[in-house]
Amino acid sequence: MAATTCQTVLNRILTRLRSTNLIASTPITDPYQLLLLDFFNQIKQEVEDACDWRCLYRTFSVTINANSNNAVITDSNERSRVIRAPISGAGMTQAGYAPSINPADALFALCFDVTSPGTTGQYKLIEMPYNQLLVNLQLSNQQTADMPQFFSLSASNADNDTPGNNSQVLYVYPTPNNTRTVQITLAVPQSDYTSSLVDSNSKANIYVPSNAIVAGLEWIAREEFGEEMGESGAFTEERYREILDDAVGIEEAQKGNALDLVLL
Repeated sequence: MAATTCQTVLNRILTRLRSTNLIASTPITDPYQLLLLDFFNQIKQEVEDACDWRCLYRTFSVTINANSNNAVITDSNERSRVIRAPISGAGMTQAGYAPSINPADALFALCFDVTSPGTTGQYKLIEMPYNQLLVNLQLSNQQTADMPQFFSLSASNADNDTPGNNSQVLYVYPTPNNTRTVQITLAVPQSDYTSSLVDSNSKANIYVPSNAIVAGLEWIAREEFGEEMGESGAFTEERYREILDDAVGIEEAQKGNALDLVLL
């Protein structure tokens, strides 16, 4: 099946609104088409944030220089989030909701020291709250170690990067006394689409399920158009929510139920 583009989605909504002014070329300049694009970006973000879609997974190799405790994760953005996997028990009962039976059960992040060559292998770093990691770095009095044991993510700020560049910053503790390579997997949502109907990487295709975006965009477009007034006005919103819930359910099922599969 062919990938769905932003232009395809916008034209589908324009058709449903009985408009004959479809998008034939870019960049778009028509005020209403630009309004629909703004709505498109809003709905796309909602869908992207609904779950950790596998299509958004990206694995980064980050170099932590000797005697440094952080590095910018290039090509990440402010909405990027760590992917986590359950170890034995995962803090869940068979119902999946109760507190952990075994205190050692937990989720761990897909973050590994993969420095090569090395006989210490590729080992996972333990996730630590950012503020706690900063306290530990302060109390360590600049002491270093051969390998870090913990990590945390932070947004770009005046201490670690140019503020406002929207990248994630990887912190490690203890500070390594040699250059380390850390591999981390994040869900990285696409940036907003521009008037040229591409994202910041010049990609026109939509990664997350397009049916949910179409349904959400139709709902918000009809509401703005005045067709969603009255008692029946909630119909297209309800339809959007159901389509999105179904897509999330399918995604989680395709990943594999952590209660049914063999855990690490």
